Amino acid sequence: MSFSLSLKESSTAKRARTIAEAHRPTEPAFVAADDPSETSDVQSAAPELVGFKVASLLDIDTLKQLRDSGCASADAGDFKAAISSWSRVIRAGEAGPDVHNWIAQAYMELDEDWRAVHHAEIAYSGDSAFALTYARALFNYGELGKCKDTIQDNLEKASGEDKKDLQSLLADVRRISSLVEKDMAEHHRGVVVNGRTITMPFWETAQKVDYDEEGRPHVQPAANGPSKQAADASNETKDAAEVD
Repeated sequence: MSFSLSLKESSTAKRARTIAEAHRPTEPAFVAADDPSETSDVQSAAPELVGFKVASLLDIDTLKQLRDSGCASADAGDFKAAISSWSRVIRAGEAGPDVHNWIAQAYMELDEDWRAVHHAEIAYSGDSAFALTYARALFNYGELGKCKDTIQDNLEKASGEDKKDLQSLLADVRRISSLVEKDMAEHHRGVVVNGRTITMPFWETAQKVDYDEEGRPHVQPAANGPSKQAADASNETKDAAEVD
């Protein structure tokens, strides 16, 4: 899956920047005083006001820099560095759905699918336009049913490449689901772990199994277990009887 990020400033960041610019401090209005040499209350408070506003603007610039540096790191293939930058934006409480969407994509590249699902779900909850990322994360994690539901909920309103990708992903979901159902029908047993279906018969995964000439399973006794001790005792009794 190709990793594609938009370096455009988000609407949230633009709105924050607009608000900051609108509140940029100006020179204090003239206030008449009895003594022209005295400093008015407005003038004395101005330095603190200016300092506060500058600090706010620096914070906004820093957040934008973190977003952009994360995008640059991801485009360069350094997904861990990208996640580190974007996580700082989240900790600052300034992350929109787009940041969580980027992090989800990065975690998928690192094969950390359960983390990808977490961030993709947050992104999708905030903006349904990120349905493809959420569906992909669910698919990679083995949540086929939820993945299928997500695709079907968003397929009609999707367009362009996203719609093609959703259709392709839905075909993969149906193909794998068919294989799972067929395998379960053959083995007559399946185990669901964290939403993923493991279709190998449980007794094959739990104990070492042999098969007799007719193909029936036979569980081998543990090397030092009671079954072996009982078998040894039986053999000793049989040998003693033959000697007698």
